[in-house]
Amino acid sequence: MSFYHNYIGTLTIPTIEKEALLDAKMLSEHHLYLNLIHYLSPAFPQVTPAQVETLSLSSYLYFRFLISLDQLIDTSRFSLDEMRLGFEFYEKAMRGLALLYPEKSPFWELFSNLKKSYYATLASEKKGSRQKGEITQANFQEIAIGKSSMSFAAVFALECLQDSQTNHDLLIDCIKQLHVGLQYIDDIDDFKVDFKEGQWTYPMYLTQEYLKENGLIVQDPILLHKYLYISGIAQKNMKLAVAHFEKSAHLAASAGLPLFVSFLEKQVSKCQFHLQEIENLFLKTQMKAEKSFKLMEENSLHSAIQSALSYLENNINTSFEWTDFLTSAGQSTTWTSSYVGMMLAEVNSDHPLLKSVLKRVNSLSSNAFNDSSIPDGDTTSFLLGFQQTCGIYLDPNLISKWHEFMDEDGGWVTYRDQEALRLKLELPEDISLKGWTSSHACVTAAAAYVLAKIPSLRLDYEISCLHLATLLENKNRWPSYWWTSDIYATSFAMQALSHHPEFKQICEAPALWLVGEQHSSGYWSNPTTNESTAIYTAMAIKSLIAYDATSFQDSIAKGVEWLLTHQTLDGSWETNRILRIPATDVMDPSTITHWRKSSFGVNCLVDDHNRVFTTSTVLNALHLYSTATCF
Repeated sequence: MSFYHNYIGTLTIPTIEKEALLDAKMLSEHHLYLNLIHYLSPAFPQVTPAQVETLSLSSYLYFRFLISLDQLIDTSRFSLDEMRLGFEFYEKAMRGLALLYPEKSPFWELFSNLKKSYYATLASEKKGSRQKGEITQANFQEIAIGKSSMSFAAVFALECLQDSQTNHDLLIDCIKQLHVGLQYIDDIDDFKVDFKEGQWTYPMYLTQEYLKENGLIVQDPILLHKYLYISGIAQKNMKLAVAHFEKSAHLAASAGLPLFVSFLEKQVSKCQFHLQEIENLFLKTQMKAEKSFKLMEENSLHSAIQSALSYLENNINTSFEWTDFLTSAGQSTTWTSSYVGMMLAEVNSDHPLLKSVLKRVNSLSSNAFNDSSIPDGDTTSFLLGFQQTCGIYLDPNLISKWHEFMDEDGGWVTYRDQEALRLKLELPEDISLKGWTSSHACVTAAAAYVLAKIPSLRLDYEISCLHLATLLENKNRWPSYWWTSDIYATSFAMQALSHHPEFKQICEAPALWLVGEQHSSGYWSNPTTNESTAIYTAMAIKSLIAYDATSFQDSIAKGVEWLLTHQTLDGSWETNRILRIPATDVMDPSTITHWRKSSFGVNCLVDDHNRVFTTSTVLNALHLYSTATCF
């Protein structure tokens, strides 16, 4: 890719335009066309490295020209600057090709024929979009191959340089299979945009046929997109894409192209990952549909506690795990089980479920969000808190692993192993991980909350408390990084510091802030969604009880009353999007102007759809209230 960076450096254009041309996200999307010549070059050992570099730059710049040409045709996305640069790239590409191929080289005729095929395919596709007629799978594949015809020039170009057509059919078929697979994926990814632009694609045709068969008329692009998945069309096409990628990888392996094989295997993995996301999303939807939304009548404190216990007992899976929070990493298991287990153990450390849950989470030895994730500080904190509250022996090895997440100044981080994190997220080196690997108040507060229960780690507790006290200077609350409200960090910090005679006094300002944030109806809200939120209400109650139950008994009692009147018939409390996932390079989540309501990706808000995270917290708060001597 250095050949492209070097070329952009020679352009006499504003710095801001150069930065746009080197945008990491865009280059990642263009990865194939930046590297195609390099991927194919091992099959042509007589072509020199210098020729490969020149051809790579010319090939990619011609690809960029075609993009600008496509934008010119599609007037809604037309950009004069993009078109100007497009012609600049075209001229540079032609000069590069002229250096490699004399005027009478057979390459030029082959190149000309490919252009004719490409433009004929575009014309056919535009005609199809106007007529909106039937599209068969054969038609779709024909169009996909025609649109990729310019990529065949890479094979012709290398063959002309080496003066050999060894493996010609194999390589052309390899590229065809790849692009058919890519077209399946692109049509799914661009479904809503294509609909708005008046494009007529294969999945769009199939979705409309599905709607006709079911007597439905839908024109809203968002609803149409949902039917693309509800119908199973998206999933079926993704599986077809996988089959084509696998065929392409087999052909690439036969031609001795290991880097190309690796690229193709990643396409397979991405599709399979997306298919798993879809399956998880359907499971989440099913789980949410099974929850109760009708509120209990004449609810008492004792009844609410018993109903919440029953809900947790009824919503544990056969592996003795509580699951919640669907993200791109899947559903949380170990993290959620450790947290819920700790909350329940604080209510009743002899509860019969706890032994089985502990056995399960200890057997995984992952101390992570789930068993496919890498270890994190929060899960390790809650796991140790769970073990300590149950009164079992704390493994020194686990404590040692926990200490890896602690900074010298007493701050605690979510992730420590940057190499493992980057590999897991498949992020390039130029994308910062600082947001996820720096210490945050919410992570530190949760760790201090657990440390307060472990006498043997008193020094770590002291250092963490001092760090929290430093973070509060000239402020009235602790900021949350991973959570939509500062109540999360503030609640854990107040509960941790209230155990310390020297630091308890600094909790007065946060306590007053909490009371000021309470709604007149008794609840505390989710500031991101402006909805009443049971978990933040429970956390506020817990922290006020821990700090000074007598002085704040009116506020506490109002919060408890609201919780009692908002428990649903199944024993749970309704939830909303309380977990946020900033991008890895985001240090301050308040700088994000738009948060997506989605289970996948970053800069998104996620709900605890199974309600066990919220319900266990409320149960814990109600039990604490029931045992407080001042009430």
